[in-house]
Amino acid sequence: MGKPAIPFFVCINTSMPGFREYLQERFINLVHNDPRKSEYGPEVFSMLQKTYEKLGGIHGTGFRDPEDMAANIPMWKLVKRGNRIVTAVLYKDKEGRKVVASATDGSDEGKAGLIEIFRDDLRLQRSYGERSSMSLSFTKKNLGVDTLKANSLTYDQVAAYFKDKEEVRRPTEDDPEMVRHPEFADRFYQRKVGDHWHTKLMIGKHGQKIT
Repeated sequence: MGKPAIPFFVCINTSMPGFREYLQERFINLVHNDPRKSEYGPEVFSMLQKTYEKLGGIHGTGFRDPEDMAANIPMWKLVKRGNRIVTAVLYKDKEGRKVVASATDGSDEGKAGLIEIFRDDLRLQRSYGERSSMSLSFTKKNLGVDTLKANSLTYDQVAAYFKDKEEVRRPTEDDPEMVRHPEFADRFYQRKVGDHWHTKLMIGKHGQKIT
């Protein structure tokens, strides 16, 4: 038999034998003042800019430029393939390890790396985060509704979490996220980001420190 036309590592099926080891060998964890943030910063920053471009850009403390990102985003989890970064997930320490941004280079390897990080974060209960828009659709497609339901907060739990922090409210029935993902109708909430209300789903576990 001839060799397969496509190497196994291009597939997004992360259950394939050897794939987990392949990814683990290429995980790069940059924490706090790791000097490698300067090396990878421009590439990661560019990847984030391209990923969030359709959403109006990425905002918030730490995303002004690569230097700002290195100084204010304490943990970066990267997947490297050859000489390029294909996946990046960034975390802040906000009542635990919180996912604040994620991106890929658009390749199958990059998407597979992101799936693996999201899946392990939930399985090991080592972080939490908010999902919406493309990120929610991607997570739902690749991890499944049951997994997200088992690892997400209801609206009442979210309201209790944000009590005395900031205002949250229930989205209306015609909200695009409610229409797109009716399975999470009892879990969606809205909070203000800048001047706009955004509909989100909170998943994962609070209180897990970065180090």
